[in-house]
Amino acid sequence: MLRDLAIVTVLALALVPAQAISAVRVAGPGPASAPARLQIGPAARNDRSFSATFLGAYTLGNCDGKGDGYLAFAGAGKVHGFQNAAETGALFEQSLNGRKCTLSGAVLVAETQSPYDGISALVTGVGGSSPCKNLSAQYFITGGTGKFKNASGAGYITFTCTKSIIATAWSGTIRY
Repeated sequence: MLRDLAIVTVLALALVPAQAISAVRVAGPGPASAPARLQIGPAARNDRSFSATFLGAYTLGNCDGKGDGYLAFAGAGKVHGFQNAAETGALFEQSLNGRKCTLSGAVLVAETQSPYDGISALVTGVGGSSPCKNLSAQYFITGGTGKFKNASGAGYITFTCTKSIIATAWSGTIRY
């Protein structure tokens, strides 16, 4: 079920348009008799550091060079400076080079008290023969919803798995 949820997440990300008009503002001043001009442009954006920690459940398939390795996960945690959040993601085997497995996929992070405020990120990482062993990954924020619409940013995620729990830690930047 967790893998199905992660696959739906990846498919949903493909439906989000890459560009959207983010704000309309009045340009002026002009002559008193002239109407105000409307300009289309980016919304006010805030640059800030981005850090988050999550604990949750996961399923995985070992990388074996056949392309069927994966890591699907979902959890709850805290995004620094924001509210409590939920994380859902799926990474899939792209290649196996010796004992190093390259994975890529998508992760969604949404505030739990305002679930329409969230970010989407593409993730690429290299781990051991198990997708959850020594996995270090880079993320690129590709957009968002609500107050995070058109968000961007980048950084790193570390994955730590025990027998039944996955912990993820994000560090980087976000702009929205």
